[in-house]
Amino acid sequence: MIVPIRTLVKITVTVSLIFIAFEGLGANMAVATEKPSVVSAGKTPSGKPSENEQPSGGLFPIEAFHKVIREEREATLLALDKDIEAISKHLSEERMAILIEMENMRKTTLSYLTDERKEVMEQLIAESNRITDLLVAERQTTMLELEVTGNRIVEGALQRSEKLIDHFFIRLSQLLLVVALGLGIITWITLRLLAKRKLQAS
Repeated sequence: MIVPIRTLVKITVTVSLIFIAFEGLGANMAVATEKPSVVSAGKTPSGKPSENEQPSGGLFPIEAFHKVIREEREATLLALDKDIEAISKHLSEERMAILIEMENMRKTTLSYLTDERKEVMEQLIAESNRITDLLVAERQTTMLELEVTGNRIVEGALQRSEKLIDHFFIRLSQLLLVVALGLGIITWITLRLLAKRKLQAS
């Protein structure tokens, strides 16, 4: 913003100086082209200036130009100082406003991120608790199924053992019965033979 203002001021000063120069040139030319009908005050009849009057500088009044340029330069410098001061003040205010806005945005962003982090942590904790409860339930279900399966296996084994024991007991009873029956038959036969021998011996 400072560079365009300075350029604009320079252009304005240049145009003003050119305009003033052309005005002075036109006035001098108009005075020079007028016919001297009356003898000017302070001049001799021969057209020469009097001794008490100083020369005005001829066609271009250099001293007046220097004075105008000096005044214009001082006014331009004052205007530039005022513009620079106003621009600096405006930039300082803009910078402060931007810093305040950035600070507010930072606080808002931090608050938003904190809330988001809390929400994410709550969701993660809830999800972790849900997964933990699900795993505990699955483990309990698995343990119950294993317990039921183990009970079934044990009951089946007990039933098969009981059946096997019953089968062995029945077979053993049958064997003992057969052995007892065989011993009884052998004893009966032995007693008959002994009885026959006694009869023959007598």
